[in-house]
Amino acid sequence: MTPIWGWNLKYGQSFLSGFFAASLVLAVVAYIDSDQAKAFHQQKQMQVLDKLFTVRAKLESELNTRLSLVHGLAALAKSQPNFSAQDFQIFAQDLAEEQPDIRSLQLAPKGVVTYVYPLKGNEAVVGHDLLADPKRSEMALKAIQRRELTVLGPLELKQGGACPDCSPPNLFCLPKGRFGRKSLLGVCDGPY
Repeated sequence: MTPIWGWNLKYGQSFLSGFFAASLVLAVVAYIDSDQAKAFHQQKQMQVLDKLFTVRAKLESELNTRLSLVHGLAALAKSQPNFSAQDFQIFAQDLAEEQPDIRSLQLAPKGVVTYVYPLKGNEAVVGHDLLADPKRSEMALKAIQRRELTVLGPLELKQGGACPDCSPPNLFCLPKGRFGRKSLLGVCDGPY
């Protein structure tokens, strides 16, 4: 055999064969690694989505619970236009019985919190004018104008202290009823 560029042809063929074989193995390993990385990424993405769906379902469930409580307050005001403070306490207690994490249920005729359950620990909120409160008036007025549920918060509570883990109060507007053409706002607050 005659040497090509100082190489023996026999060794050159072996070297090229080895080089191509190693290149092929590296290409296969790179492809498998890339495929595994994609699969790992997709698995992680699915785990995150699964957690997000779980959180979303829990949040929706909690919101629906709050909505039902506020709608219950609305039903009381519509069906019993002359209810007393005692009637409100009994009704609100029944509403909140299955929801121990509820901080308070409130009705605010003409935007002023008049009825609160439980009263104990929430005395400071009685008489609070939601329509005159700069932190709450915009959303309360939106609820009145739109005649729909409006979510606001989290805010520092008038009952005392901040409530960073509390739900935003749910404000529900009743356009007519015992309180005339002015609004009645139902408020429910508690942790999500």
